[in-house]
Amino acid sequence: MRLNVTSEIGRLKSVLVHLPGREIDVMVPPMMTQLLFDDILYGQVAREEHRRFQQIIRFIAGEVYDIQDLLEEVLESEKVRHKIIRDLSRRKILNRRLAVSLRDQSPGRLAEVLIKADENPDFVFFPHTGALVSIIRSTESGSMVEVGVIGGEGVFHVHSFLTQTPPTGTEALVQGEGRFSRVKASRIKDLFRSNEPFRELLLEYTSIFLDQVTQNAVCNRLHPIEQRLAKWLLIVRERVGNEDLQLTHDFLAHMLGVHRPGVSIAVNALAMDGVIESRRNHIIVRDVEGLKSKSCECHASINARLRVFSQKLVKRSAAG
Repeated sequence: MRLNVTSEIGRLKSVLVHLPGREIDVMVPPMMTQLLFDDILYGQVAREEHRRFQQIIRFIAGEVYDIQDLLEEVLESEKVRHKIIRDLSRRKILNRRLAVSLRDQSPGRLAEVLIKADENPDFVFFPHTGALVSIIRSTESGSMVEVGVIGGEGVFHVHSFLTQTPPTGTEALVQGEGRFSRVKASRIKDLFRSNEPFRELLLEYTSIFLDQVTQNAVCNRLHPIEQRLAKWLLIVRERVGNEDLQLTHDFLAHMLGVHRPGVSIAVNALAMDGVIESRRNHIIVRDVEGLKSKSCECHASINARLRVFSQKLVKRSAAG
């Protein structure tokens, strides 16, 4: 079959593309309708699909130009590199430390930073109440599963103050709208070394989060989808403080690491029992106690230490 791609000015000869970067990793469910998406985008999957799209366009049109490659060619000129960095610093897009560090970068690395914002910002983030972050573990094939959830009780990235080497294969996915506080990792490291109460709190939370990861590993292996779904909905509801959760079946399938039909069956079963109501892109919790009865024991296990830790945080905050 012959494919003809044309435009209003003639046959398509070349295409300018941009491989999706970290900008799509900050998309949250409430933004989906506004941005005309049916589901949350996953960076690794989106990038792989974009590469396949480029192959198709290259077959049809012949010429595909990537913005990053073109910028790299421009940055071969040292004069141009320094001018761009000066202009971005003047506009306060780059801070002084980052601007200085970029002056000695290769054209390829500088292009990557400017296009994808791929430079590690070196911050530790503290979600406020209502904010929710999923820690996702992905494979080379593009499969993924959620290994942990961080809410207003927690902090990420933990590795920023525990080790110099960031973990591989994991992503932080913001699930819902909410506020975050950010603190420079260097400041957190200083406090971690010098302030014993602060260090004890961070280590205790790290221990709790690791408990959650290992409990989820057991849960994913041993418990049926319906119980795991009930557990997950309870955890999300408690973190965001809302009964109306903006979720799709595709999103749930990714979080639980299962196929979409299995999620649809589990959602329908919980809906028929009256503990939830399922609408397009929404799941509404109608009966919390009933949902708890449908959940596996992992929900209570994960929340036990977390509840004690949250109470400790409240007391510390009240005491100043």
